Amino acid sequence: MTPVVSPASHRQPGVALIQEKRAKNEVFARDAPGFPAYERRACSATFVRSAVSSTEVPSSAPSILPTATIMLMNTTRDRIFSRKALLAFGMTHHSIARAVARGELLHLRRGWYATPSAPPDAVRAVIVGGVATSLSAAQLMDLWTPPDPALHVAVPSNASRLRGTTPRRSHAANPVCLHWRKHSGSPRDGVASVIDALSDAVQCQPEEYAVVVIDSALNKGLVTLRQLEAAFERLPRRYARALRRADGRSQSGTETLVRLRLRALGIHVSVQVRIAGVGRVDLVVGDRFVLECDSRKFHAGEERYHGDRLRDRTLIGLGYLPMRITYEMVMFDWAETLRVILTRVRSREHLWPRRSKSGKTATRRAKTHDEDGSS
Repeated sequence: MTPVVSPASHRQPGVALIQEKRAKNEVFARDAPGFPAYERRACSATFVRSAVSSTEVPSSAPSILPTATIMLMNTTRDRIFSRKALLAFGMTHHSIARAVARGELLHLRRGWYATPSAPPDAVRAVIVGGVATSLSAAQLMDLWTPPDPALHVAVPSNASRLRGTTPRRSHAANPVCLHWRKHSGSPRDGVASVIDALSDAVQCQPEEYAVVVIDSALNKGLVTLRQLEAAFERLPRRYARALRRADGRSQSGTETLVRLRLRALGIHVSVQVRIAGVGRVDLVVGDRFVLECDSRKFHAGEERYHGDRLRDRTLIGLGYLPMRITYEMVMFDWAETLRVILTRVRSREHLWPRRSKSGKTATRRAKTHDEDGSS
């Protein structure tokens, strides 16, 4: 099939968008105007190669004391405004132009502006012609996200004149992932709604990564499982599996990934188990093999490090077998981490000795906890 190059790409410098209609919405990527080989992407969105420079936030002028209007706008939740909204703030066409010249406002695209404090990814998404979605939106919502260099942008299905989707410098290429939707949302704040962002994430990410983001959103109370179930009814049925595997009790993405990977092997894992004298632990494999999934964000610092070791000492004194799993062990060294876990499971160390009276009590507690919600 011959790619169709948007006519807009010939009219605007540094702009080229390749669209290719596929029956199953399969998509391709393009590197340069020379039409090299296409890279097939297992994603329901469109990927195009993009230089960082082509979607950079416009640089501002030297620092100048903002006007009262700009100071007022910086106190609102939104940092991205339409020209109509700026006029409603009391600005005039002339004062908008002056604010841009002074660096108090950034001109993103026709009719859209941002304050210098606007999130860079949201600004870049509006420059492209849509709003940040999927993992890009999740990051802006402070959700736990796996590493992903792409800028995910939701654009209307009839969008044209998209910008910043081809490299100006071939050595500085970053991908932009376009998610085509009938209603992509207004660029008012440059970010899709949490439901739209999760709906896009489940379609463009590996399932376990999609579950990670869903868990994080549920845990933070940004959305309910019922709301997601209603939204996912509009998606192909295969995406409902991610919701069935979700658990809002998960405290971090590493915890979610460990839970998913062990359960996929048929290993019994309990979530957020309360242990007398210790408090809640992340995961318990079997009866007594405790897995604490450390996050670099929440387990840094000498005081927290010392507290974690005190917990481990208490657990050992109670007969549990604690193991701390770091972000790096999950994301970059999982094979070795799994080998260690399986060694204990195969030797049945994760179970209480049958002759232990206290062990039987602990086993019953774990089962009771499972019946209350974990699987």
